[in-house]
Amino acid sequence: MRRSLQHAMEAHSKTNTPYGPVVQTLLLPTDDDDPIPWECCNPMALIYHLASISVAFSDIMVKSHTPGVPMRIVIYVDECQPGNPLRPEKSRCLQCIYFAFVEWPAWLLQRSGAWLNLGFIRTPLANTVRGGLSGLMSVLLQRFFSPASDKSILHGVTIDTRNGPLVVKAVFVGFLADDACHTHLSSCVGSSGIHVCATCTNVVHRLDADVLGDGLVTAACTDCAAFRPHTNDSIREVADTLAVLHATRSNTVLKQHQTRLGFKYAPHELLYEPSIRHIYRPVDHCLRDWMHIFLNGGIANTEVGLILHVAVSHGVSLDHVRAFFSEFTLPRKYGKIQTNWITENRLKDDSLSSFAIILLTIVTI
Repeated sequence: MRRSLQHAMEAHSKTNTPYGPVVQTLLLPTDDDDPIPWECCNPMALIYHLASISVAFSDIMVKSHTPGVPMRIVIYVDECQPGNPLRPEKSRCLQCIYFAFVEWPAWLLQRSGAWLNLGFIRTPLANTVRGGLSGLMSVLLQRFFSPASDKSILHGVTIDTRNGPLVVKAVFVGFLADDACHTHLSSCVGSSGIHVCATCTNVVHRLDADVLGDGLVTAACTDCAAFRPHTNDSIREVADTLAVLHATRSNTVLKQHQTRLGFKYAPHELLYEPSIRHIYRPVDHCLRDWMHIFLNGGIANTEVGLILHVAVSHGVSLDHVRAFFSEFTLPRKYGKIQTNWITENRLKDDSLSSFAIILLTIVTI
């Protein structure tokens, strides 16, 4: 079976289409001018090939397409560690890159297996690319979404359908990722800076509430009306300011401004690449993955943790909770409930430490 799957994968990846083979090689620039050859899927060739071998796929594309209106593509990026994800071994980590059309029906978008592969690259190798992961995304956008590229999906891909050929044009509308990935993609300093939010101008990190002024709020603020959002132009102004400081001032002065403004100067990353300024919009294209941010690293794990603390304070032990969980039977595709989902070492002061896929089940029960 494994050999058969390997042969099938190779056969499909080498299939020739009017847009070239499904899997093509991109040269990723490095600081030492020794480009890295990286195999990835050409989205145009992949869409053409899938429509030619799957009537169901071509039917979905027809139903999702509006004549005269380009479809919208979202790129999803996440890091995966094969084997034990808790093992501190970064050498095996992979950056997994997928894409999907916003116009697809919800039942399809909700299935992870339906998202189309763009490519996979080991994290240590991606870090050697000029500009890191952000620089890699810059190369992808220039190759497949720039009007200047002859391989751009903006020009359209012709697919076969029941009713004849259909020309599908698409535009890039954002990166769907967790907060850590967006920090890399948007050249944001993150929690080490004073301004910690990539989309707000007045959210700060460690300043005492007594010394806040000029409309500043801390990251603990829950009043959405108090936030002053960035615009695409305001973030580009920050980038232009940092570029001028890099050219005219010392590194010490530049670092001070990076900490204060919340963005770093990185000339080969998305924010600083002049050839894709008309493609990449730093605010509009920052789509936060709710599962990794609100569920796993935000509201849900905090609420579950606090509920468990209240239960324990009223004499309901974690053994009682685990016994209650064991009474449930999950649908087969979700596997079995494990007693180590809720243990003393997972229960922190204000949250339950857990993976997002597990927490989805815990919240339901």
